[in-house]
Amino acid sequence: MGASVVVVGSVNTDVVAELERFPRPGETLRAVEVRRNLGGKGANQAVAARRVHDDVAFVGRVGGGPEGRAVRDEMAAHDVDVALLREVPDAATGTAFIQVAAGENTIVLDAGANDAWDGLDDGERRRVADAAVVVCQMEIPSTVNAAVAEACRGRLVVNAAPARDVTDVLPSCDPLVVNEHELAVLADVVVDGPSQARSAAASVIDRGALSVVVTLGAAGAVWVTAEAGGSVTPPEVEVVDSTGAGDAFVGVLAARLAVGDALPEAIRWAVAAGSLAVQTSGTHASYPAPAEIVALLDAIVSKS
Repeated sequence: MGASVVVVGSVNTDVVAELERFPRPGETLRAVEVRRNLGGKGANQAVAARRVHDDVAFVGRVGGGPEGRAVRDEMAAHDVDVALLREVPDAATGTAFIQVAAGENTIVLDAGANDAWDGLDDGERRRVADAAVVVCQMEIPSTVNAAVAEACRGRLVVNAAPARDVTDVLPSCDPLVVNEHELAVLADVVVDGPSQARSAAASVIDRGALSVVVTLGAAGAVWVTAEAGGSVTPPEVEVVDSTGAGDAFVGVLAARLAVGDALPEAIRWAVAAGSLAVQTSGTHASYPAPAEIVALLDAIVSKS
């Protein structure tokens, strides 16, 4: 049996500029701080899952040269299995340029090696087939995600971020995870708040998804299946840096599903992880350990 959680996705070098405020068009601002660190939605989700689960593997692509090796080494330092993190010699490692101000962020992405594949090789296909839970996102080619859906024999968690058509994998999504903006694109409706999110998520269920989870920031999350639905409300927290918090949610959700949690309980853990992540600057440094999540769970309220 392979890794209980396999994340197939993007890995980047993040260049993060901390600002007092976002610049206006044409304006130049001095950064408060600039840092470079491991990023990419796939890598972030793998690291977050590994915080709460001891068996996590990553499948992805990096460029050749020192930067690709540095990314691999940093993921390995987080105890993620990187045996299937392949090098593309003639490509650059993906890079994300991130601005952070007042707890919000903007991101400009150069996909690099993340775009340099169109499917799974035999070893990757076997690893996906052996996993209890497989996670993928939209920062890699749609053909790769389609191959993941075809190979997956466990539970497939699809994070439709950035928003993109997911018709080819929708019948395998259990759950499809989106924020309200991504849901609005996929459902082609206005989504503003929990009630509209539940309605729009139900329309995605009607199109074939097995379950849908919608993250709503400070309002928590709602979930819908063909049979039921509910919401999870977080405690009020001070938001310092929201970068990577959605990935913390997805990674922890996948990890808890892998250990056998029902969807509502896995979402409670994920909401707690996201609530803790936004209270600390940085991405992986903000991802909580299980004891921190357990300490917060009593403040997380679930409603059917």
